[in-house]
Order: sequence, then C-alpha cells, then structure tokens
Amino acid sequence: MDIREQVNDIIDLSNAKEAFQSITDHVDESLRMLFGKLDVNRDGVLQYEEFQGITLNVWAELNRIIEISYGERLSDLQVLIAEHFGFPSHQSTSWISIFFSYLMILFYVQMGLCLFDKFLNFLYWIRVLKRPWEFPKNPVPPVRVSKKEALRYDTPLTGWYELSKTFIMVISGLAIFRLVFGIFFFVLSASSVSASSWYPSPLWRRIFLALGGFFARTFMFFLGFYTIRRHGKIAPKSDVKLIISNHIGIFEIVLLFVSCYPSFVSRAENASIPLFRGIIQACDAILVNREDQDSKKKTLEEIMHRSKDPASPQLMVYPEGTTNNQRAMFLFKKGVFATAQPVQPVLFRFHYKFFNPCYTGRLVGGNDAIDLIVRTACQFVNYAEFKCLDVYHPSKAEVENPLLYAENMQKYMASHLGIPISDATYDDYKEVLDKFYAKQEQAQTQEPGGWSSKQRSRTWSKVSVSEEFSQSNNSTTNNNNISDNGSKKDD
Repeated sequence: MDIREQVNDIIDLSNAKEAFQSITDHVDESLRMLFGKLDVNRDGVLQYEEFQGITLNVWAELNRIIEISYGERLSDLQVLIAEHFGFPSHQSTSWISIFFSYLMILFYVQMGLCLFDKFLNFLYWIRVLKRPWEFPKNPVPPVRVSKKEALRYDTPLTGWYELSKTFIMVISGLAIFRLVFGIFFFVLSASSVSASSWYPSPLWRRIFLALGGFFARTFMFFLGFYTIRRHGKIAPKSDVKLIISNHIGIFEIVLLFVSCYPSFVSRAENASIPLFRGIIQACDAILVNREDQDSKKKTLEEIMHRSKDPASPQLMVYPEGTTNNQRAMFLFKKGVFATAQPVQPVLFRFHYKFFNPCYTGRLVGGNDAIDLIVRTACQFVNYAEFKCLDVYHPSKAEVENPLLYAENMQKYMASHLGIPISDATYDDYKEVLDKFYAKQEQAQTQEPGGWSSKQRSRTWSKVSVSEEFSQSNNSTTNNNNISDNGSKKDD
C-alpha cells in the first residue's frame, strides 16, 4: 500500500475508528488510554477538530505508538501526519535538542571554571600556592600620589591575550550565556527585594530579602565571581549606624547591600524606575532632589537624624563621592563625618591582572557601564574580596573638625587596602568631560560637514584624553556616578 494511502486511512474522518483499531492490535491498553485523551466529546469518533486541539504530550504518545506499530520504515508517515496537523516532527525538534545540548555544554564549562577556581583556592588554603593578593597584615601610612595616577586606567582592552580571550568568550557564546543568565538573576534579586516592602510581616520581609541575597549571589556567579572572600562581619545597627566603603564600580554595591540590606542616599529621579522604586521603599532610602537648592542640607540633616535614631536602619555611604581606579583612594567628602558618629569601614578589592573592573568611564581610558559588564563576563574567573574593619569611634578633635575626621578615615582605609591616597575628586572627572565637549565643539567648528559627532567622540576619547586628564585641578566633590557617555550622575 502506498504511504499516502496509509496516511489517508489514518486521518480520514470516516475511517478514523477503523484506523485506530488497527493500531490497537499493536499497542494494547496504551492505545485505549490515548483514544480517551483524543476523544474529547466522548462520542467514540475522532473528529478533525479534536486532532487539532491535542497537546504536544498526546502527540508524542501517538508518535511513539506509530513507531512501535510500523517501525522505522514509517518515519515519512510521521512527517506527513505532523505536517497535516501542524505538529512538530523529529526533524523540527532536532534543532531544539541541539540548542539545549549547547546550553548544557556552556553550563558545564561554567561549572568547570568554578571547580578550577575552587581547586586553586584549596591550594591557597593548604599553602601550596601563595595568594596573588591579600589585605596587608601590618598596614603602613599611605603615600600621596598625583591626580594623574589616581585617574589613570591601567588595563585597556589591548594586547593579544585579552583580545583573544574576549574573542573566544564571545564567539563560543559563553559571554552571552553569562550575560543573559546574570541579568535574569539580577532582575529576580531586585524584584525580591522590592517585594519585601509589600508585606508588613517581618517574616515575609526576611524571606524575600533572603531570596534577593541568593539571587544576587547567583548573578555574581554567572559573571564569574565563583569565590568571594569575606573577612569580618558587619556590626549590628545597635553598635553602628553608618557604614562607609571605597567605591570601585557596581559589584561592591551589590555585595555590601546584600550583606546587611542598609539604607542609602539616592536621586529622587530613581524612584520612577519600577524595580528601583521597590528597593527604595524596602530600604527606606534617602532621596535627594537635585532641583532643590537646599537638598544637600536636608540630606545631611536626615543622615544626622538617622545616625542617632535607634529605630532607623543602617546607612551605607561612599565618602569619595565617585568611583576610583583601585590604584589610589580619592579625597573624602566631609558630609557623613559631620555627624560626628562612629562609622564602620568596609573595604573592597577586586584582584586583577588583565582587567581592572572599576567604573571610571571612557573619557579617562576606562569602562562605562556596558563595557564593565561585558568585559567582566569575558573573564574566565573574577575575584572579589572584602574586609569589615572594626567600628571606628572618632576622637574629640575629629568630632570638632569633620575635615580632620574625613582625612584620617581616608588614610586609615587606604592603609588597610595597601594603596596610596590622592586629592582627586569627582570634579576632576567633570573637568575632563568639559574639555571633551569643548574639543567636540572646536572640531565641529573647524570641520563642518566632516566627521560625525560620534566619530569625533570615539577618536578624541581614545587619543587625546590621556593628555587632558593629567591637567585636572583640585576642586570640591559631588556625590555622583558615571553614565554610559562618560559623564557622572548623582548616586
């Protein structure tokens, strides 16, 4: 019998019962169960509409029965049936299987890198190998370096090793795999923290915050932070209300936040961001309105109030007011130290050789937000370590002089990190940005109809910025962060 005649015998509505009976001779009771699933209206006859509405599970059972009944020689019959009713055939599902197999390979590679990192840490622990970097055991007073050194980025995307590694990670799809799953778990983390503000019950709040911490750690895992070393612990809020930290980029914010879920200072505009709005509510963040001339004064008053209120949550502050390059600590602002309250320093260090994960912006040769995330995902392994120092109680002189308090804390934290200090501030970044815009305007005036603004921006930022930022002058700081175009925004 021709194969198309067999198809007609099976799908012909008038002979559906006879065709179905011929199959029952080969599959016994399983066929009766399948018929019961197909015969939705229980009239004892399979209608065309009933075949159209069956699920993929039922279709898989029917496919299996055909294989048992007629063997491999009827693979063409299965394809024709699948095409007639719009079901997936073996040929169409093979690509799905290949894709999931590919994802599993990428996951195994990710786990392999994790196991390799854990093995190295075991060798460090038993002292077979020496750790490439550790917090100084005997801190010494830091030296002071120039602003040029404090602004310089030392690991641009150059050199055969870094370029080859980035190419391999992107072409293999591992970097994309990391980014997709990393972003997914970051959204889950932010959503969990936001959800903690929806329920007044302390139990539900703890559950959602714990989930947020777990998803945040998974986010770090998919970006290659397999081992995060922690020294010491955050003191309870009954002992200290103000937690200060060095500001490097993005990841220390995540780690510090999920360590104790403190409050923080944020721009009022961030309250319009859906996920961030929930985090602001969950942590009772202090919002700063940049259009209000008295915003800084009001913010300082709120910080002073919370630092003395036993019921208020802990508050994390970055006294540098901007991000540094891990090679020198920026000048501290006096704001938080004007409270004359004890602080607990938390020091972060991201050890590196080929990629410094600091967030300094392209205008000083460093990374913007997208650059930072993508290059982080392109590293085989990333390293993070943080140390919680003891609570620092200011002296009488420091209580009376906030500038002295800020200066002493800058030296104290830099000595425990083993890095120099500098007088660099956010305004040095801003000066570079102003010179960049001036250079663009000059190029536009001299070359009307020439290069596009984007081309001039890219060329100037790569070639001339190293000459510009070394001329930065001392100026006051501003509590800001870098944006994707190289500028800074308020934290």
